[in-house]
Amino acid sequence: DPRYVAIQQKIASLRVDQGEDMAAIDTLQTLADQSTDTGLKINYLMQIGNIHRENENFKSALAAYDAAANIAGDPPKSAYWDLYYARGMTLERLKKWDRAEADLKTALAFQPDHPYIMNYLGYSWADQGVNLDDAMKLLLRAVSIVPDDGYVTDSVGWAYYKQGKYTQAIEYLERAVELLPYDSTVNDHLGDAYAKVGRHR
Repeated sequence: DPRYVAIQQKIASLRVDQGEDMAAIDTLQTLADQSTDTGLKINYLMQIGNIHRENENFKSALAAYDAAANIAGDPPKSAYWDLYYARGMTLERLKKWDRAEADLKTALAFQPDHPYIMNYLGYSWADQGVNLDDAMKLLLRAVSIVPDDGYVTDSVGWAYYKQGKYTQAIEYLERAVELLPYDSTVNDHLGDAYAKVGRHR
């Protein structure tokens, strides 16, 4: 009954809003188990994964995303680009970088102008000190799309830092601190860049 499904979906949303995440997950899992619609089943599992990821329960999030991906099947489909993006971020947090990189590349192939996929992949490369030229290309494209996003601006600065281009790094990192003055990671990045050019105070 479509009305039943809509009501249960609303109940799950309200439970999330009220901080009753496990109850919401139970509702969504029931919907996933009962659904015969592939797209809806994947959607419910993704919602479960997203709730776990937001609570930093990354292993549980990965289990939900893997279940959704198994239903989606191979090869990857453009309709589920956000699944690969979410799973890629989760895998990165679990330090499963090879799988994370593959998922992020898949998501980017389907959404080549998505600034936050570019940012996540580019920053991850830069932070590891690998593929720095490709990372910079992605991050400069991303920041051109969302120039007032402090996290993307910070990523560009950090990529310049990793390349040893400290003057350019400081330009972007100072801007990032203006946008995110209370973010500890962004301030730490700027401090590292200042230290490299002798601005110790």
